[in-house]
Amino acid sequence: MGGHYKNIKVTQDSVILTTGNTMTNRNQTWNKALSTKDKTELFGQLKINQLAFIKSSESLQAADGVDETFQVKTSRTSYVFVNAYNDGYNYRQLANFKAKLAKIIPEKYR
Repeated sequence: MGGHYKNIKVTQDSVILTTGNTMTNRNQTWNKALSTKDKTELFGQLKINQLAFIKSSESLQAADGVDETFQVKTSRTSYVFVNAYNDGYNYRQLANFKAKLAKIIPEKYR
């Protein structure tokens, strides 16, 4: 069976997605340089000063499957959010970011 994973790293300039299976040690990587339009779409609505208000939920991976983890690094600090979708109000900007990112990533990797 093995553990399936998908990691998406978004930098100021690119998107790098790796997906695979830990048991078979097979993975695929896709990457894309971000255009000016992509950057505006992705980062234009992020409010860095509001990230501290987002609340994580506990990890219940054994009960409900894969955890969703966001890690945001700025020049000043780093944030990690696990299952933050339970914080309906403050999660909205991450949900918006995720939806815009999905438009950039090819369907076979979503």
